[in-house]
Amino acid sequence: KDREALLKIFYADCDEISNQLSNLSEPISVLSDILIEFDNKLFDEYTERNTYTFHNTEHLALKLLTGDGADELVASYDEVMVDEYQDTNDLQDKLFYILSDKGRRLFAVGDVKQSIYGFRGANPENFLRKKNDAVPFEKAGENDPKKIILGANFRCKPQVCDFINFFFFNMMTAKTGSIVYNDEEKLIPAAVYPETDTLP
Repeated sequence: KDREALLKIFYADCDEISNQLSNLSEPISVLSDILIEFDNKLFDEYTERNTYTFHNTEHLALKLLTGDGADELVASYDEVMVDEYQDTNDLQDKLFYILSDKGRRLFAVGDVKQSIYGFRGANPENFLRKKNDAVPFEKAGENDPKKIILGANFRCKPQVCDFINFFFFNMMTAKTGSIVYNDEEKLIPAAVYPETDTLP
């Protein structure tokens, strides 16, 4: 039964599939040429009207930072600071990497648990990778990438933090997402609230 089910998926042998790919190579090549020409003409139209999209400007910035004179431009920045880094896309991550002298002068703040822009290309792995590669500040050497965990919570009472920690410890795992909720991620109640009378 398993073999019959697989045969419905793998409908052909290697030779037949190779032949199909060979037959498709010319139309795919033509389609590729059409798309490249369309992209170039569309960009020319944007340039003529001086109305670039956000996506265009990102690519123009990348072209600027990888062309002649880019080293001088990069050297003019003492520090590159980025907030909400969990919402950067891959191209933005590359731009920040280049601008900050390959990450040596990058100060990034973020929280993967707050990433909400995946629908427009954000990749929280960009921040998670930096966080996981960094060394706790108190243990880091001079040239190590450093991290400071801001776990203190000033918004909620301890009972709320306890509930959130319990919930996230059980829900955020390697199997359910890209982040493991552990002691480094947990909320630490730090606010002092006045005592209030409770209802009977």
